[in-house]
Amino acid sequence: MTPSAGRCSIWSLGLACVALASLLLGCGSPESAPTGSSTRPEGPPQPQAQPLSEASAVALDFTAPDAYQRTWVARVERCQVSTAADGDLVCEVVGSSDTSGGQYGGVRFEVGSVKAVQVEVTFTRPENIVGAFMDLVVGTDRNDRVRWQATARDAGPLPTGRQTFTFRPNQAAGPFEYAGGPAKLADVTHAHFFIRIRPGSSSGFRIHRVLVER
Repeated sequence: MTPSAGRCSIWSLGLACVALASLLLGCGSPESAPTGSSTRPEGPPQPQAQPLSEASAVALDFTAPDAYQRTWVARVERCQVSTAADGDLVCEVVGSSDTSGGQYGGVRFEVGSVKAVQVEVTFTRPENIVGAFMDLVVGTDRNDRVRWQATARDAGPLPTGRQTFTFRPNQAAGPFEYAGGPAKLADVTHAHFFIRIRPGSSSGFRIHRVLVER
């Protein structure tokens, strides 16, 4: 091998290593959140999940200080999550001038092993939301998940007023389509409910109640 060929081989190997490292480091970033159409295969419309039975479901309590955390916070001026006096879980997201990628914010809370999760929520200024996501996640690896997603491109603006969405595998939850994922619901520990907003705008949501079916 000539010296020039050797240098080319080393240079090519170095580029490959950099590309692989970038891919691995980017897997857990908010940009792995889809920004366009659903990742599910093309086919007939998904059936809508039926609401959970009050008799068999368990309501989650968000009054404890450690009952929730912020999640998917990226490129925003502020993402604040708090509990209102009436027990509602409130998330406020204020965007920034950073247009290098999507602007995200949301909340993470423990659900444990579930068959389905039902969220009663009101979106604040839904016209500023370009995507909403529900992930059921195993542990702290945000890629070990199953996902539902609603994007303005696919579903149009999110509905106004108090809404109830039931998240059950292989079924839609209102404008949220089931996008799948590698996680098994028996192994799920947490839910991540988050939004992507228009750059520089403000929005959020108010979760009134969460029911889980074990």
